Amino acid sequence: MSVVSDCATETLGKRICAAIVERQRQSDDDAADDDRAESLADEATVERGRAEAFFILENREWLDWWLMQRFPGRTLEELDGIDWLRLQRAMQVEQIVNVEQRRKLWLDEKLKDEDLTPAEWRMIRRNDRLVGDDGDN
Repeated sequence: MSVVSDCATETLGKRICAAIVERQRQSDDDAADDDRAESLADEATVERGRAEAFFILENREWLDWWLMQRFPGRTLEELDGIDWLRLQRAMQVEQIVNVEQRRKLWLDEKLKDEDLTPAEWRMIRRNDRLVGDDGDN
């Protein structure tokens, strides 16, 4: 499996995350998609990366299954050359966008407090800190 990337990091920096959050919070699109992304950890660490690499080494069949679920219609041969770092960053953006859409639904009183998971509330608080928001707008 080859890894090709223009950027040598699997996570987005704080400035990029903040820009994504600000972009989502400025959006006037009321047709937010309510689908939930897979729950991902807030911060990727070296230890997590090592654990994931070891898991993948020991569980290649599970990874192949996950890839086929994530990219229907693609062959495993096509997916062997995937840029893992780029994929992880894209999935992090997906997670930010999804939680910001749910936050907007909550602000519009279309969701109740209990409709958001503890992980979503943690991410919303983290996003608030990133953009210097008190969380009330």
